[in-house]
Amino acid sequence: MYNFAILDNSEMDSKRIKDKIDEIYPDQFEYHCDIYLDADNFSYSKYYDAIFLDIEMPQKNGFDIANLINQIYSTKIIFMTRHDNLVTSTFDYKPFHFIQKNNFDESAEHVLN
Repeated sequence: MYNFAILDNSEMDSKRIKDKIDEIYPDQFEYHCDIYLDADNFSYSKYYDAIFLDIEMPQKNGFDIANLINQIYSTKIIFMTRHDNLVTSTFDYKPFHFIQKNNFDESAEHVLN
């Protein structure tokens, strides 16, 4: 069983990535996905195999959260944003990949495949 987390303050964007995971992996493996709309509610004590992490959020930005996660355990962090100019800034946090929200379908399918 795989454990995924989606951390994005946009309910619509969180649903989009969850739906895309369901579409790409309908019955290939068993997984559970937690959705966090508020960075303050994210569970740092729970291990996730992959975390889909929005960069821009009101409480804490995705870079701060990734920094904390990387101090606790190693996981696949997949940053998500509408700001393509932030791609190079993600490298400091050892991301697995990057999803462009403004090119969501193509970008998400590429990452998930």
